[in-house]
Amino acid sequence: MDERVVGLQASYWVWHAAQQGVSDARVLLSKLMLSCPNALANRWAQEAFAVRAALENSSHRFSGSTDLLLMAHRVLVGNQLDLSQAEMLLVDMLTVQHEHGAVIDIREHLPRSSPRLIQIETLEQRKTLMLAGRAYSAAFNKEIVDEGNLRQRRYRLEKLFGLLGL
Repeated sequence: MDERVVGLQASYWVWHAAQQGVSDARVLLSKLMLSCPNALANRWAQEAFAVRAALENSSHRFSGSTDLLLMAHRVLVGNQLDLSQAEMLLVDMLTVQHEHGAVIDIREHLPRSSPRLIQIETLEQRKTLMLAGRAYSAAFNKEIVDEGNLRQRRYRLEKLFGLLGL
């Protein structure tokens, strides 16, 4: 089987079995995929709270900036999936979500990194990934987005946090 991330197909079928109530499948799924359902205990919780408040406030300064808006969605996804800073900044946001989980694979940018499979367990996780996917799809359909390299993305993250007073 030609899989970019080893175990993705297996995790999908184990997830289906777990959805149908097979208790052994739940145990196996916990071994195949990471779990991080509590966003308040994850990394980026404080930052995500500030970003969410700014997104809900339509008069916020970065609401018109595509770059900062996309970075805001990266922070929200990073919090929901408990990502490291490198993962949050480098993951391809258009290919993260799968039906049963999220695939975090940044080997294209950092070859020594290992891909991770993360369960999507809560409605909030699914909603955050869906909204981020929409924002990225809209931005890339307009073909005005070049997120740049890691250094440029870090700069935008610092700029976003500066605007939010973090």
